[in-house]
Amino acid sequence: MLDLNIRHFHENLGEKHDIHLSYTFVQKALQGACLVARAYWLRVPKHYTSYRDKTTP
Repeated sequence: MLDLNIRHFHENLGEKHDIHLSYTFVQKALQGACLVARAYWLRVPKHYTSYRDKTTP
């Protein structure tokens, strides 16, 4: 099984094919073509807490 992520794809574009695009452009293009999944869990701020996590005194 070939396991490539966005970083590997971006590096191969530059090294093997001499195509130099920004990492963000490559990421958005791959996500737009549904070739990689978006990491929705990264959008949640680290300080976020659910109302269920709060304890009542």
